[in-house]
Amino acid sequence: MDLDALAYIPYNHHSLPAMYTGLQSQSTYSTYASLYNAFELYWLCAVPLLMLGIPLCLSCIPVDAALRTVLKPSLASVILPPPSTSSSASPTSSINPSWVIPRHMAVVMDGNRRYGRSKYGVPMRGHHDGSQRLVDFLSWAMSAGVQILTVYAFSTENWKRDAAEVNALMGIFDSFMMDIIPEALARNIRVRVLVSDATHLPQHVQVSIQEIEAATQHCSAFTLNICA
Repeated sequence: MDLDALAYIPYNHHSLPAMYTGLQSQSTYSTYASLYNAFELYWLCAVPLLMLGIPLCLSCIPVDAALRTVLKPSLASVILPPPSTSSSASPTSSINPSWVIPRHMAVVMDGNRRYGRSKYGVPMRGHHDGSQRLVDFLSWAMSAGVQILTVYAFSTENWKRDAAEVNALMGIFDSFMMDIIPEALARNIRVRVLVSDATHLPQHVQVSIQEIEAATQHCSAFTLNICA
């Protein structure tokens, strides 16, 4: 086989380095030229494939796994903290002892409809979840040392909503007050419902308000104010 035919020199400036140009044997020179040009072709082909292949491979790796691999462990643990393995962790375990805990906290309960629509496709489902979240937050506030919690559950603007939605909200509000009485008594929580004009409320809701306030008026460990 004529090795000269295998010698591929694409451009003049891609010729062999000077160290090879002094070879006496034309056959040896052709061999080195072929190897050198083959290496050049391999490199020119391999670089684009590597540039294309690395993003494709990374796209198959979950984002959190990629971050944990690329970032240092200490930095990855800050950006993506590992899930807690303890199911009995205190709700206040993340509170810094140096923080000043307020005596009275106020919360505007908003976004329940948007949450229900995005998660369930049914806006009213968000109000059910919101009532349970209130119970969870109440437990957190008591554990943290808060003494009074005021929540704004129903504003005057809510009366402008569809009548069916308002009635459903009143039903949730009524059920919540009746369901929370046993726990409020067990945990010594006084419940007060602050209403600017109670005549707008359905009669059964007014009765429930009177019952929960009367049942918990002697409790003194914590106060829950519900603005409606």
